[in-house]
Amino acid sequence: MTTRWRDGVTGDLVFQRIPAIWNAAMETHARLYYTAQAVGRGDLLHEKAFAALHEAGKPLGSEAEIRELFVATGVAAEDFDAQWRAPETDAAVQRARELTQAYGVDRLPTVVVDGASRVTLNAGVPDEQELMLTVNLLIRDIRDLRRAD
Repeated sequence: MTTRWRDGVTGDLVFQRIPAIWNAAMETHARLYYTAQAVGRGDLLHEKAFAALHEAGKPLGSEAEIRELFVATGVAAEDFDAQWRAPETDAAVQRARELTQAYGVDRLPTVVVDGASRVTLNAGVPDEQELMLTVNLLIRDIRDLRRAD
């Protein structure tokens, strides 16, 4: 649902996906995400990694497993190797860790709107449809405030 919502983002909105990191496995998956972005296969590898993790039950917990996934989707092994430990990838992972902490992200999915409002599943927002409705209402309110200025 979030991806469909993202695809409709236009105008003054910017959708930026940032991996959450609060443990070693999430750091590895964040590195996978940023490596995929760097080799120009972000959306495809996000989809493939999601399927491997959540549908096939593969943990993708090691560099070797992740390298295999990249190669299976047509990424040259050398390109993977160059990006996996690149300084840019390291910096992106560090920034994701910092933002996870700064935004107080402790569960997924979480959407942060305008760097200030955090929306996550809870008793008042029980499913992704309600999450996206809440995000849309926040965006409307922010736009209204900006127009009033």
